[in-house]
Amino acid sequence: MKLNCNNENTSNEFCIHTPVITCWSNQLDKIKTICLKYIPDCKELEDELSEIQKQCLTEIKGILLVNYKNMKSPIENSNKLERLTNENEILVNQLRQLSQDLMEKTELIQIKSQELENIQKDIKKIDLELTVTRIQQNIDKDKYEERICKFENQIDILSKKLEIAKSILSKL
Repeated sequence: MKLNCNNENTSNEFCIHTPVITCWSNQLDKIKTICLKYIPDCKELEDELSEIQKQCLTEIKGILLVNYKNMKSPIENSNKLERLTNENEILVNQLRQLSQDLMEKTELIQIKSQELENIQKDIKKIDLELTVTRIQQNIDKDKYEERICKFENQIDILSKKLEIAKSILSKL
């Protein structure tokens, strides 16, 4: 995320915080990448993480703006480095909880991903068992049809022998 500080609609408060906002945006991108690594090709998760990222960045901007306006010493009287140092310390303390929440959600996603993987393995196992059962049924069906064919052939042979025997008996 980049802020255009040359835009007259963009306030100086946000321009001085651009590095912090960019840093946090990059960190949130990394968390999103990690989450998507565990559950690839999940559009819903990607959308949800993007929405969380937008919300976090909005909260960060709000925190920075409040901190900017509520500094103990007037901004005009403090030098930029001291002001940024103070704001960053305040921001770190306020965002620590946000970071912890994101990590907890990442861990939860990993757990859910593992559960999903286990369920997928179970589904594959059941599918394989069903396939084996179907194959066995087809083999049994083929054997049954083979036996029926064999019995039909034996009946035909016996029928022909019976006809031969009848014809011999009728000639006697």
